[in-house]
Amino acid sequence: MKRYQKDVNVKGHLVTREWKPLKKILQYLPKELKILSIACAEGFDVWMAKKAGFNAKGIEFHRDKVDRGQRHLGLGKDIICGDIFERFGLIGKANCFIVCRFWHNIGGKLSTQIMDKIESKKDYLIISKYKPGPLKENGKKRQPLATKKGLSNFFSMYNLVGKSFPQEFLVVGKGKYKDVPNMLREHIKGEGV
Repeated sequence: MKRYQKDVNVKGHLVTREWKPLKKILQYLPKELKILSIACAEGFDVWMAKKAGFNAKGIEFHRDKVDRGQRHLGLGKDIICGDIFERFGLIGKANCFIVCRFWHNIGGKLSTQIMDKIESKKDYLIISKYKPGPLKENGKKRQPLATKKGLSNFFSMYNLVGKSFPQEFLVVGKGKYKDVPNMLREHIKGEGV
Protein backbone atom coordinates (compact mmCIF):
# COMPACT_ATOMS: atom_id res chain seq x y z
CA MET A 1 0.00 0.00 0.00
CA LYS A 2 1.31 3.43 -0.86
CA ARG A 3 2.29 5.66 2.03
CA TYR A 4 -0.34 8.29 1.12
CA GLN A 5 -3.06 5.65 1.48
CA LYS A 6 -1.80 4.74 4.92
CA ASP A 7 -1.71 8.43 5.78
CA VAL A 8 -5.38 8.72 4.83
CA ASN A 9 -6.21 5.76 7.09
CA VAL A 10 -3.70 6.11 9.90
CA LYS A 11 -3.35 9.87 10.15
CA GLY A 12 -6.77 10.88 8.81
CA HIS A 13 -8.75 8.08 10.48
CA LEU A 14 -10.67 7.62 7.24
CA VAL A 15 -12.14 4.21 6.43
CA THR A 16 -11.41 4.01 2.71
CA ARG A 17 -12.96 1.66 0.15
CA GLU A 18 -10.34 -0.97 0.93
CA TRP A 19 -11.42 -1.14 4.59
CA LYS A 20 -15.19 -0.58 4.33
CA PRO A 21 -15.97 -4.32 4.09
CA LEU A 22 -14.12 -4.95 7.35
CA LYS A 23 -16.06 -2.14 9.00
CA LYS A 24 -19.30 -3.72 7.81
CA ILE A 25 -18.19 -7.22 8.89
CA LEU A 26 -17.36 -5.90 12.37
CA GLN A 27 -20.89 -4.47 12.69
CA TYR A 28 -22.39 -7.97 12.65
CA LEU A 29 -19.88 -9.92 14.73
CA PRO A 30 -20.66 -10.98 18.32
CA LYS A 31 -19.20 -8.40 20.70
CA GLU A 32 -17.89 -11.25 22.88
CA LEU A 33 -15.07 -11.79 20.40
CA LYS A 34 -11.56 -10.96 21.53
CA ILE A 35 -9.67 -9.87 18.44
CA LEU A 36 -5.97 -10.28 17.70
CA SER A 37 -4.62 -8.75 14.52
CA ILE A 38 -1.50 -10.65 13.47
CA ALA A 39 1.09 -8.56 11.58
CA CYS A 40 -1.16 -5.54 12.04
CA ALA A 41 1.22 -2.90 10.60
CA GLU A 42 0.05 0.42 12.11
CA GLY A 43 -3.03 -1.29 13.55
CA PHE A 44 -5.72 0.38 11.49
CA ASP A 45 -7.82 -2.79 11.72
CA VAL A 46 -7.28 -2.82 15.51
CA TRP A 47 -8.43 0.80 15.67
CA MET A 48 -11.52 -0.06 13.61
CA ALA A 49 -12.36 -3.02 15.85
CA LYS A 50 -11.97 -0.92 19.00
CA LYS A 51 -14.22 1.78 17.50
CA ALA A 52 -16.79 -0.97 16.85
CA GLY A 53 -16.72 -1.93 20.54
CA PHE A 54 -14.41 -4.94 20.54
CA ASN A 55 -11.58 -5.92 22.84
CA ALA A 56 -8.87 -5.77 20.16
CA LYS A 57 -5.11 -6.06 20.19
CA GLY A 58 -2.44 -6.23 17.51
CA ILE A 59 1.09 -7.48 17.11
CA GLU A 60 3.55 -6.15 14.55
CA PHE A 61 7.22 -6.97 14.01
CA HIS A 62 8.33 -3.51 12.80
CA ARG A 63 8.86 -0.93 15.54
CA ASP A 64 8.31 2.07 13.22
CA LYS A 65 4.83 0.83 12.29
CA VAL A 66 3.91 0.19 15.93
CA ASP A 67 5.14 3.67 16.91
CA ARG A 68 3.13 5.19 14.06
CA GLY A 69 -0.05 3.36 15.10
CA GLN A 70 0.41 4.32 18.73
CA ARG A 71 1.04 7.94 17.80
CA HIS A 72 -1.66 8.49 15.16
CA LEU A 73 -4.34 6.00 16.19
CA GLY A 74 -3.93 6.28 19.96
CA LEU A 75 -3.57 2.51 20.33
CA GLY A 76 -1.12 2.63 23.23
CA LYS A 77 -0.55 -0.87 24.60
CA ASP A 78 -3.22 -2.36 22.34
CA ILE A 79 -0.57 -2.73 19.65
CA ILE A 80 2.73 -4.31 20.55
CA CYS A 81 6.01 -4.74 18.77
CA GLY A 82 7.00 -8.35 18.58
CA ASP A 83 7.24 -11.59 16.67
CA ILE A 84 4.08 -13.72 16.75
CA PHE A 85 6.26 -16.85 16.72
CA GLU A 86 7.74 -15.74 20.04
CA ARG A 87 4.37 -14.58 21.39
CA PHE A 88 2.07 -17.53 20.64
CA GLY A 89 0.48 -16.91 24.05
CA LEU A 90 -1.41 -14.02 22.45
CA ILE A 91 -3.31 -16.54 20.32
CA GLY A 92 -4.58 -18.20 23.49
CA LYS A 93 -6.13 -14.92 24.64
CA ALA A 94 -8.11 -14.31 21.44
CA ASN A 95 -10.90 -16.04 19.54
CA CYS A 96 -10.97 -13.86 16.44
CA PHE A 97 -7.93 -13.30 14.27
CA ILE A 98 -7.47 -10.66 11.60
CA VAL A 99 -4.64 -11.48 9.21
CA CYS A 100 -4.21 -8.95 6.41
CA ARG A 101 -1.98 -10.06 3.55
CA PHE A 102 0.48 -11.82 5.82
CA TRP A 103 0.09 -15.54 5.13
CA HIS A 104 1.92 -15.30 1.81
CA ASN A 105 4.74 -13.23 3.32
CA ILE A 106 5.72 -16.05 5.65
CA GLY A 107 4.88 -19.01 3.40
CA GLY A 108 3.12 -22.29 3.97
CA LYS A 109 5.34 -23.79 6.68
CA LEU A 110 5.15 -20.80 9.04
CA SER A 111 1.48 -20.17 8.21
CA THR A 112 0.81 -23.77 9.26
CA GLN A 113 2.53 -23.13 12.61
CA ILE A 114 0.20 -20.20 13.27
CA MET A 115 -2.87 -22.11 12.09
CA ASP A 116 -1.96 -25.11 14.26
CA LYS A 117 -1.99 -22.81 17.32
CA ILE A 118 -5.30 -21.25 16.28
CA GLU A 119 -6.77 -24.66 15.42
CA SER A 120 -6.09 -25.90 18.95
CA LYS A 121 -8.92 -23.58 20.03
CA LYS A 122 -12.47 -24.97 20.15
CA ASP A 123 -14.13 -21.84 18.77
CA TYR A 124 -12.61 -19.15 16.58
CA LEU A 125 -13.10 -16.82 13.64
CA ILE A 126 -10.48 -15.73 11.11
CA ILE A 127 -10.78 -12.70 8.86
CA SER A 128 -8.10 -12.71 6.18
CA LYS A 129 -7.37 -10.06 3.60
CA TYR A 130 -5.94 -11.33 0.33
CA LYS A 131 -4.75 -9.76 -2.90
CA PRO A 132 -6.92 -9.38 -6.00
CA GLY A 133 -6.55 -11.90 -8.82
CA PRO A 134 -3.97 -14.58 -9.53
CA LEU A 135 -1.46 -12.16 -11.12
CA LYS A 136 0.57 -9.30 -9.72
CA GLU A 137 0.51 -5.86 -11.34
CA ASN A 138 3.67 -6.85 -13.25
CA GLY A 139 1.92 -9.92 -14.73
CA LYS A 140 3.77 -12.47 -12.61
CA LYS A 141 1.87 -15.14 -10.69
CA ARG A 142 1.03 -14.40 -7.06
CA GLN A 143 2.06 -16.79 -4.32
CA PRO A 144 -0.86 -19.12 -3.49
CA LEU A 145 -1.44 -17.78 0.04
CA ALA A 146 -1.81 -14.28 -1.40
CA THR A 147 -4.99 -15.28 -3.28
CA LYS A 148 -8.55 -16.19 -2.39
CA LYS A 149 -8.14 -19.64 -3.96
CA GLY A 150 -4.86 -20.30 -2.16
CA LEU A 151 -6.24 -19.22 1.22
CA SER A 152 -9.41 -21.25 0.66
CA ASN A 153 -7.27 -24.32 -0.07
CA PHE A 154 -5.12 -23.63 2.99
CA PHE A 155 -8.14 -23.28 5.29
CA SER A 156 -9.75 -26.40 3.80
CA MET A 157 -6.84 -28.41 5.28
CA TYR A 158 -8.42 -27.46 8.63
CA ASN A 159 -11.94 -28.28 7.41
CA LEU A 160 -12.79 -24.58 7.26
CA VAL A 161 -15.01 -23.19 4.54
CA GLY A 162 -15.53 -19.47 4.35
CA LYS A 163 -17.21 -16.67 2.50
CA SER A 164 -15.49 -13.87 0.68
CA PHE A 165 -16.47 -10.23 0.58
CA PRO A 166 -15.51 -7.26 -1.59
CA GLN A 167 -12.08 -5.74 -1.35
CA GLU A 168 -10.64 -9.22 -0.80
CA PHE A 169 -11.77 -10.35 2.65
CA LEU A 170 -12.28 -14.05 3.45
CA VAL A 171 -14.00 -15.08 6.69
CA VAL A 172 -13.85 -18.62 8.16
CA GLY A 173 -15.09 -19.94 11.49
CA LYS A 174 -14.98 -23.00 13.73
CA GLY A 175 -17.13 -24.26 16.59
CA LYS A 176 -19.78 -21.81 17.72
CA TYR A 177 -18.51 -19.33 15.09
CA LYS A 178 -18.80 -21.81 12.20
CA ASP A 179 -21.96 -20.18 10.84
CA VAL A 180 -20.73 -16.59 11.14
CA PRO A 181 -19.52 -16.44 7.51
CA ASN A 182 -23.00 -17.47 6.28
CA MET A 183 -24.67 -15.00 8.66
CA LEU A 184 -22.42 -12.24 7.34
CA ARG A 185 -23.32 -13.14 3.76
CA GLU A 186 -27.02 -12.83 4.67
CA HIS A 187 -26.47 -9.36 6.11
CA ILE A 188 -24.06 -8.22 3.43
CA LYS A 189 -26.10 -9.40 0.43
CA GLY A 190 -24.80 -8.95 -3.06
CA GLU A 191 -21.36 -8.04 -1.84
CA GLY A 192 -19.76 -11.51 -1.78
CA VAL A 193 -17.64 -12.85 -4.59
